[in-house]
Order: sequence, then C-alpha cells, then structure tokens
Amino acid sequence: MPRPQKTAVVLLLGLGVVILFFGALQFRNRVVSPFQVDISGLATADSAVDTANKDTDSDGLSDYDEFNVYQTSPYLEDSDSDGLSDSVETKNGTDPNCPLGQDCIGGNNFAIEVATGTDSTISNASSTDYSSGGLGTINVSSSTSETDLRNALAGQVDAATLRQILLDNGADKTMLDAITDADLLKSYQEVLNNQ
Repeated sequence: MPRPQKTAVVLLLGLGVVILFFGALQFRNRVVSPFQVDISGLATADSAVDTANKDTDSDGLSDYDEFNVYQTSPYLEDSDSDGLSDSVETKNGTDPNCPLGQDCIGGNNFAIEVATGTDSTISNASSTDYSSGGLGTINVSSSTSETDLRNALAGQVDAATLRQILLDNGADKTMLDAITDADLLKSYQEVLNNQ
C-alpha cells in the first residue's frame, strides 16, 4: 500500500478508537448516572446547626427543638390541632402533643376504635357518648379489674375478654354483637399500634 493510503488507514483507525472510547463512556454514564447519589445534600454537622436555626412551620420553635426536645411536627404550627401553636403551649407549660382538655397520659385512659369507624374512650374520669352509631357511653367500672385493663393495654387479651371488658363498661351490646371477632381484634391492634 502506498504511504498516503497507510496514513489514511491509521488516521481512520485512530478516529474509530476515539469514537468507540467516547461512545463507551457515554453508554456508561447513561447506565450509571440514575443510580448516583448527590452527597452534597446529605446531613452534615453543619446541617444540625441549620436545623437549630430553621423554623419550617413558623411557630416559634426551631425544627431541631421540635424534633429533639418536644417531639412535635416541624411542619405543623399546631401539632395537636387544638388551636394553640406549639410554641404557645410550651410557654404555657401545656403538652403541644395533647389537645387542651384531654388527658393524654393519665390513669386508665385508652381508646378502642371499632370496625364501625367510631371510637369510644374508656376512662375513670369522664364518659363519652357515641350512641349515634357507636358503642354508647363507656366508663371504666369497678367490676373491671386492673389486671384486665393492664392486659388490654399490653395487647394481651382475646376477643371474648375484650368484648366482656367493653360490655362491663357500658358498650352497646347490639353494636358490639354486629362486629366480628376478627374485625374487633384488628381494630384493637391498630389502636394499640398507633398509641
């Protein structure tokens, strides 16, 4: 082959290698890039300082305090939806996670949601009437043993025991009979898991 043809073949081969190299690089980038993580936005020591100064919901409490001190929502100005902002409740000494007028920590209070979609509160201190479709007025009676209540709160009761506790404490028998054991236990477990 004459020299000019050899030079042309070498140049074409070199150009082909360069094209293959850049083609392979572009293929690799298209395959890998969707799985790459941008670490610039990940939490760092500086982001803790930013959180301490940031107030996303503009309620007067920093996001850091809402997460780590009060366990309230940094996205809701009023975490318990009682009409008072979280910062007002903390300044007043009330619980920003418990609506005003409710006892969220005391005594034998606990809620049981039934399959009908209504809930009834069992309480020594008060009674709630849900007779318009619920189980009726339920109060913790003296006939209910403390052991049964503790077992109920610990999730260690069967459907028959749960029904008896509800009946002993004023649940509407006809409404309770309309709920299957499986639905009653399912609702009971959901309430316990949400507590």
